[in-house]
Amino acid sequence: MVSLYSGMPPALLHNSQLDQRKVSHPSALGIEVGKDIQVKYFGRDPVSGLMRLSRKVLQASPR
Repeated sequence: MVSLYSGMPPALLHNSQLDQRKVSHPSALGIEVGKDIQVKYFGRDPVSGLMRLSRKVLQASPR
């Protein structure tokens, strides 16, 4: 879960959007509760209304 702003309800950042490679748990990347990370906001899902977030689009593509 990611809090974008204080007072805002947290949004889900799916495991598939954490990194370019497959990750089973955020701790594999050193991400812990309370750690600041950068994510990109893609708007809201038109069906569910939930926020769409991604961390992997901000990373350089693997070579």
